[in-house]
Amino acid sequence: MEHQPGKVEMGQGQPESGPQVSPRSRTVAAVLAFLVGWLGIHRLYVGRWGWGAVMLALSIAGFAVAFPVNNLGLLLVVPVWVWSMFDFAVIVLRRFRDKEGRLLLR
Repeated sequence: MEHQPGKVEMGQGQPESGPQVSPRSRTVAAVLAFLVGWLGIHRLYVGRWGWGAVMLALSIAGFAVAFPVNNLGLLLVVPVWVWSMFDFAVIVLRRFRDKEGRLLLR
């Protein structure tokens, strides 16, 4: 049997190369992280429910404590905001992954 260019025979194919791409939009995730990232909405959007819920809970707790006890809520809200800005940078740099570990590249 003669080898034809461009034709791959059984057992001779190359494994899939490149990262798996998420069906979620990188642009939507970036906008969510920038605008409401401190609520963890961008993580909920990509299916990372656990950490999204943690961010949401810390933000709600921070605002609930901020009114009765001055500035104590900032100890919860500011770190979550920094975390969301870090996530925003990771999304923009095309390194953020969804719950299945697929990169957000679209």
